[in-house]
Amino acid sequence: METKIVRLSSGEEIICKTEILDEGGTEIVKIKNPAILVPVGDGQLAFAPWLPYGDITSGLEIDMKFVVFIIKAQTELSNQYNETVGNGIVVPTSPQNPPLQFTGNS
Repeated sequence: METKIVRLSSGEEIICKTEILDEGGTEIVKIKNPAILVPVGDGQLAFAPWLPYGDITSGLEIDMKFVVFIIKAQTELSNQYNETVGNGIVVPTSPQNPPLQFTGNS
């Protein structure tokens, strides 16, 4: 599963591990370890748990009709996510990617 940003039709942008599945002709996205991206001003982002009250440890399947887009996260954002929410694996940053500032978990 790759770390991606999923924008839902509700407007929420979620960073998570994703996998696209085909179940009987219906495309769905399976997400794991979701965190919602929260802009906090001055170009900063924070992560907040998404559905913290639900048991989605094995993942959650969402019909693609509720997904606006799925995009690969910038390396630094992906690294911050992996350090705080995901598996802890960090990829070295490239000089082509501008640094992002994070405020930590909300």
